[in-house]
Amino acid sequence: MERILLVTDYPNLYQLKLFNLNNKIASHYFTVKSRVHHIFQKQIRDLILNDLPNLKYFSLKYVCVTEEYDSKILSLLRRMSNLEELTLYLTIQNRIKFLDGTEINNQILIHMPQLYKFIFYISTEIQLDHLVPYLSSDDIQQTFTNIGYDQVASILSCYSDSVRCHVFSLPFLFDSLRGPRCSSIET
Repeated sequence: MERILLVTDYPNLYQLKLFNLNNKIASHYFTVKSRVHHIFQKQIRDLILNDLPNLKYFSLKYVCVTEEYDSKILSLLRRMSNLEELTLYLTIQNRIKFLDGTEINNQILIHMPQLYKFIFYISTEIQLDHLVPYLSSDDIQQTFTNIGYDQVASILSCYSDSVRCHVFSLPFLFDSLRGPRCSSIET
């Protein structure tokens, strides 16, 4: 695969389907050390893999709209049944509900019984015209405490047409808080 991808530039390549990919090969291609890493990071928008039952460690940084999160991200994460460490940096736009601890547990974590390390930053945005009575920052943190994650913080940011909820594990291990409306809040 590497030889094919490095032969020439593929400016219209945005989707890639990989089958029978073992852990060693996957870790080689998706790390910074790989010569084709830049293609996966900058160009591929749609990556389709085989089931990932043997994958132990996974990290994902993604900005998406609700449909992409619900149809692509969730289905990908649910196939990682033996995952031990998960790092997520997600920015999700156009939701009708904040992504809180209860939903993360019910949609993702229950599918990963071997998971012992979960590092995350998740930012969700709700348009004011879709806003139902929303939880306070303390209420959102409590949903994580309820599922066993005590070291969590959250920030609510209000804009003229939307509300954004940033929730993250502590200590904060990322470079910054970002979202479509946030230029950057450095840490």
